[in-house]
Amino acid sequence: MKLIIFILSYNEETYNYANEKYKNFWWAKIIKIDTTIYFESIMFDKWLLDNYQEWICYDYIGFLSWKFESKIQFPNIDLISTILNNDNSYELIPLFIANPDGIFKNITVHKYMYDILQRLFIKLEFQNDYVIKTEIIGFYCNYWIARKDVLIKYISFFKRCCQIINEDNIIQTYLWTNSFYKDGLLNENQLINIFNKPYYCYHPFLYERLPIFFFHNKKMLIL
Repeated sequence: MKLIIFILSYNEETYNYANEKYKNFWWAKIIKIDTTIYFESIMFDKWLLDNYQEWICYDYIGFLSWKFESKIQFPNIDLISTILNNDNSYELIPLFIANPDGIFKNITVHKYMYDILQRLFIKLEFQNDYVIKTEIIGFYCNYWIARKDVLIKYISFFKRCCQIINEDNIIQTYLWTNSFYKDGLLNENQLINIFNKPYYCYHPFLYERLPIFFFHNKKMLIL
């Protein structure tokens, strides 16, 4: 079993920080991604497809950001690797579980998130009220590891979601409103460069939640 975890950075400063701190871990691959409205989710929109050779030979592929230790405890990747070596039936290993008893409360933190997701899932022909299924475990920040075959399917799901999102005028209206996110590291000028607005729009918070709904019925390894 071969495992790689991409540690995402956004500029020279964050790349150098991550490289200095994590370069000696056998599982870590530090990369620099473009800063766009997708944030970390640009991996599924573009980067993984453009850099197929970087991960195609691995059995499990994971994702963390340069600042992951500010949000979660350092994951025991050696233990995860040992378990996966003995049982490769696991399809997902979430690394940042925040809502183990259901995700509805987290969704409603952002005023329009429920409406966006409900509209999206109707167009995907998911079952009614799929958004509030209480057994769906919430995991966030795109901190997770997936088996390669399932990751490939997720990329297709992500692209399909993006197509719907980009073509739906109502969703677009919601997306560009103020998410009132107060814990971000970006200043107003940086936000204007990304969103053309001096605040965090909904895009990154929507895209980071899509894996929750895709993977919820997959076999998870939860430590």
